Amino acid sequence: MGNRLELLYELDKLFENCKGCPAAGGRTDLKACKMCDTYEQIRNIGKKIEEKEKKINVKKITVSEYIEMRYRNLKSGIEIAEYFDITISKLNHWIKKYRAEIDKEYNSQFGPLTKAEIVIATKHGLSESIVMDRIHNKLYDRQKALTQTVEKEKKDTAWKELMHLAKENNIPYNTYISRIKNGTAHIEAATYKRNKKEN
Repeated sequence: MGNRLELLYELDKLFENCKGCPAAGGRTDLKACKMCDTYEQIRNIGKKIEEKEKKINVKKITVSEYIEMRYRNLKSGIEIAEYFDITISKLNHWIKKYRAEIDKEYNSQFGPLTKAEIVIATKHGLSESIVMDRIHNKLYDRQKALTQTVEKEKKDTAWKELMHLAKENNIPYNTYISRIKNGTAHIEAATYKRNKKEN
């Protein structure tokens, strides 16, 4: 028995057993049942539920964690609630309570560029649309989105593609790097067959 819903379901089944119990005499206060096994099971489940509630209070959600999970890792509300072992309704209540802080944090990470940020982007040869595309679609952090030049971004992409090509051709990483250091062209280093004398 793991999650809260399973515990509540089990508790409900146990209370069904109590309805027809002659010892209880139709009462629902359970005072007559302290010696019954079902009563002990009910108490144990109650303790487990109470313990789960305490854990929820220990594992607090922070606004920055929520923003990271929701907008960078693209987790759904249900996945976030499961991660923190809370119900979706409790998560929604938390979101309503911290809405102003969430909006402020969201805007600081994903909102429109400030005038100062536009100046920084322009100095690096970037348009506002390129920076916003990096933030929203490529999930760059704001600083990297503002300062990494387009040439550097293209170089990084090309490097990854060449590494992938080398891997497809069964060329080990160390061999590929060694070839480049020895003056071999990048495309040739990623494609020609491995020589037995190489590492």
